[in-house]
Amino acid sequence: LRERSLVVRYQPIVRLTDGAVVAVEALVRRMRADGSLESPDVFIPLAEQLGLVDEVDYAVLRRSLSEMAELAALTRRRLPVSVNISASELDDGLEHRVLDALSEANWRPEHLVVEVTETALAARTDEASRLLRRLRTHGCRVAIDDFGTGYSSMASLVEMPVDILKIDASFVHRIAAGGRSLSVMRAIVEIGRSLNLKTVAEGLTTVEQADLLRGMGCDRGQGYLYAPPLSMEDLIDYLRPDQALMVME
Repeated sequence: LRERSLVVRYQPIVRLTDGAVVAVEALVRRMRADGSLESPDVFIPLAEQLGLVDEVDYAVLRRSLSEMAELAALTRRRLPVSVNISASELDDGLEHRVLDALSEANWRPEHLVVEVTETALAARTDEASRLLRRLRTHGCRVAIDDFGTGYSSMASLVEMPVDILKIDASFVHRIAAGGRSLSVMRAIVEIGRSLNLKTVAEGLTTVEQADLLRGMGCDRGQGYLYAPPLSMEDLIDYLRPDQALMVME
C-alpha cells in the first residue's frame, strides 16, 4: 500500500447475444519488483491476517473509478465497473467510503457495481441488506459474486437488494458434460429471470460453454474466451470499434 505496488486489471463482461462489452470487473494484482504480477490468492489472505484488506479494497475502488473516468474521457463512454467488497467492509463506513470515492473520481453511482460474495451475504444477511440497500438508493448496483457456492436461502435472495447474479466458474466449467451441472445452471438462470436479475456466467473458456449459456437465456459472460484481465492500455485497445463492440445498458 505504501509503495503503491497494487495495480488494477480489468476483465470485460460481454452480452452473450452479440458479444458487446457491457461492463468490466476490476481485479487487483500486486506488481513484484521484477515487473511480474502476483495473484490475489497470495497477498489477500495475508492482508486479511494483518487487518489491511479493507484498505486494499478501498485503494482498488478509488483506483478503478479514477481509471475508468480517464477511460470515459478518452472514449466519451462511461463503462460500468464492478468492484469487489470484502465481508469485513460491510459496516457503517461502507456507504461513506463508496460515496467519497465516487465524488473524488466524478463517477456516477449507476456505473458502479458493488460485488459481494454469497458467503459474505449469508454470514451477515441483515447488516449487509441494510448497507447495500442504502448504496442502491444512491444509484449503485449490487451483484452477488460466486453465486451457487454459498449457503444463502431462496428467502434471503428474494429479500436481498440485488441486481446481478454472477454464477461461479465451477458450474460453467462442468456444463458441457451435461447432467446435474447443466440442470443447476439452467435453474440459476431461471431464478435470475424470475427475479428480474441479470445473470453473468464467470470463467468462460470455450465457445461451447457460451453457446449453451446463450441457449439457456443467460445474459452475460466473462472469462478468457473473451479476454484476460487487461491493463488500462490493453483495455483501450480491446475496446476499439474494429476489435469489439461496446454498449451501455
